[in-house]
Amino acid sequence: MSDPLVHHGLMILLHPIHNLTRILPSCPKLRGRRSAPETKALPLAPVLPVGPTRDPVVASFQTAIHECRTLAFFYQGGSTPGILRRFLPVSLYRLESGGPVYAVGRCALRNETRTIRLDRVRLG
Repeated sequence: MSDPLVHHGLMILLHPIHNLTRILPSCPKLRGRRSAPETKALPLAPVLPVGPTRDPVVASFQTAIHECRTLAFFYQGGSTPGILRRFLPVSLYRLESGGPVYAVGRCALRNETRTIRLDRVRLG
């Protein structure tokens, strides 16, 4: 198994770029939920924390994580681009310094754990 990433009291095991193998949240909205079945451990991409920012989208996601609340936004990616999505974020990270910020959380549309790029988000 890979080393856990602990963020805001959440222990997260990361799959290479985007999918979680497991969430062990402290957030009551996610407690007891689980993502896809366990997979073999794969080499991990480096994960960099996201600090304070002036980007309003990233700041909104940071606040939502801290307050354990769902965000509504339009996402210009995935299989249904441009529709309104509701998302409960649990962590943010970057794969490279200065690169795009990714959010991991629970998507209400798919009722699954998803990873999204925040540069493809337009707040609703």
